[in-house]
Amino acid sequence: MRFHGFTLSDVEITVGETGYDLHNNFNFSGLAYDVANQTLILRWQRCIGDWVPVNTPHNLEIQMRGVSHLSAKSRDLKKPFTEDDCLGTVLVVAADKTSEESYGAIERVDEDMHVIFEFMSGFAVRVQAEEATCVVA
Repeated sequence: MRFHGFTLSDVEITVGETGYDLHNNFNFSGLAYDVANQTLILRWQRCIGDWVPVNTPHNLEIQMRGVSHLSAKSRDLKKPFTEDDCLGTVLVVAADKTSEESYGAIERVDEDMHVIFEFMSGFAVRVQAEEATCVVA
């Protein structure tokens, strides 16, 4: 997957020179998968709280094209639903590996690698795509 104009690192996405903390300052608001067009959009909204920097954008999307793999891991039913919108980590793994066998750095994702977005509730989205962009609004 080629990242255009952004990088991912644990819970932070950096667009240009600006880093955004997806764990503390944003709530995951959902995803949209278009089967026919092989696109996936992951959406976050700015948290409401005095700890969030005032210059934090209201919305952030990671838009992926050429999706060839999409799967989800179910949430831990013992966790409160309030943990579904809190990103825990972003991992990169080989297509045939589990999240426990992830690579640390996410500077470059090889074509056959999967990116896993794991949330505090245990819910996870695993995706492989040709390319991804980040839209900040």
